[in-house]
Amino acid sequence: MGYSLTNSKEKVFISKSVMWVYFIPAILLVFSIPELEYEGSTFSKFLNLSLYCVFFMYAFMNMNKTINMFSGNKLLVCFILLIPFNIIFAYNPNITVQYSITLLGEIIISVVLAMNLSLKEWSKVLGWYFCILSLLNLIVILLFPSLGIHQDAIHGGAWKGVVGHKNSFGTLSVLGFVYFFVQLFMKKGNRFYNLFFVGINGVFILMSSSKTAMLIVIALLAFLFYRSIYNYFKKTNINLALSIGVFLALIIGLIGIVVYLNLDFILNAMGRDRSLTGRTEIYEFSFAMIKEKMLLGYGYGGFWNSPYQAIISDRIWLDLRSSHSGFLDIWLDFGLVGLVIIILIILAGIKKAIVLNRISRTPYLIWPMLFFVFTIINNITDSRFIHSRSIYWILFLVTVFIISKEIKQKGGYKK
Repeated sequence: MGYSLTNSKEKVFISKSVMWVYFIPAILLVFSIPELEYEGSTFSKFLNLSLYCVFFMYAFMNMNKTINMFSGNKLLVCFILLIPFNIIFAYNPNITVQYSITLLGEIIISVVLAMNLSLKEWSKVLGWYFCILSLLNLIVILLFPSLGIHQDAIHGGAWKGVVGHKNSFGTLSVLGFVYFFVQLFMKKGNRFYNLFFVGINGVFILMSSSKTAMLIVIALLAFLFYRSIYNYFKKTNINLALSIGVFLALIIGLIGIVVYLNLDFILNAMGRDRSLTGRTEIYEFSFAMIKEKMLLGYGYGGFWNSPYQAIISDRIWLDLRSSHSGFLDIWLDFGLVGLVIIILIILAGIKKAIVLNRISRTPYLIWPMLFFVFTIINNITDSRFIHSRSIYWILFLVTVFIISKEIKQKGGYKK
């Protein structure tokens, strides 16, 4: 009898280990490779719909747990309730229905993952995901350069790996770089292993030629530096810690003034201009179109699959599929109502991440805050959030669900 119990526990442990190491990173990789997009081949559509159905069945079979996960994220429930109205008032209802199926599928997948993982376990999953993704990118770039390196006239020579575009490649490499840097900085795990992947992802960021990725990694490292200094002095003198915080804020403000006064010189050095490589013209056009459907937008995916897309593409000589701003695209797709809800979800997530940060300096507790900072910066001049199928949206949702669960388990905001 004792043997059976032990054997049963071993099976549960092995099953969960397999889920951590193989299954979940594989799911994340599916959403990282553009060739597997919902809008692709019949096989791709079947693969994605099958995936959504499996996770939906699991969520349905564990209805109580699913309801509990959503009960801690009422703002996200509001966003889901917005979807039917989004379809009804959509510019192209057929497109919006297809995109909405993908959106709901991603939400269900995220709920199930968060339901089965603690924040510490999620950190382990991310470690495997960034490890596998980094190695896949390296293999494709070295062995199949025609696939892993842009060959077109616009981005020619920039690395893109298996991700398909230099900006996505660069920003995902930022997440990998920061993840392993935190592990290295906190002296967790094998030092050589972490240093190896910090180096690889650092090279990826440089070779992607993504200025957005470079700015984000600088911002995240600055945030880590500030947090380390603040925590160090907080142990000895809280007033000194606050003084240092104010001092660093003044320094950042001065740097901002210097950058603004020398903006043209800095942008030219980065190969950019004040139009941000045509982005300001896209923004102006997007704002003009937003005024036409201010509250509820054009429906998810509706605007960039409409005649308006051809108008702006012809104007700037590029085949655009987004406004190059995640927040603008949310406004175009879901209107002001959707944008406000998403911003509130991010702010609520940041509040919960701050609470978790106060508990310990362990690496997995710093990740949510870093990821929310990343999400905000990344979506100012690029659209890498809720845009068709998106690994960024999956990572965001799982983080939101898990930290809500962690906060609830720790007794709310008491600590």
